[in-house]
Amino acid sequence: MGHWFNGRLLRVDDRLDALAIAVGYWVEQMSLIQEEREQEARADRLMAEVRKTHEAMALGLAVMLGDKPTTNPNDGAWVKNKR
Repeated sequence: MGHWFNGRLLRVDDRLDALAIAVGYWVEQMSLIQEEREQEARADRLMAEVRKTHEAMALGLAVMLGDKPTTNPNDGAWVKNKR
């Protein structure tokens, strides 16, 4: 099954080759996008663990020192307990 020289079959074959190249390109691009998303998800999970560990360490240190968190936990500040 080959290449007829009247051009008809050759054009169909060329179109199929072009389609196969395009499909291959987009499959590769989608794979790269998926890998990027997986890396971002891993980085997000790692940062969440770092934050949890940091908060736990800060809370433990505060308890040891007799401090308590401020009313705004996002500011990262600690205040001394007033007794």
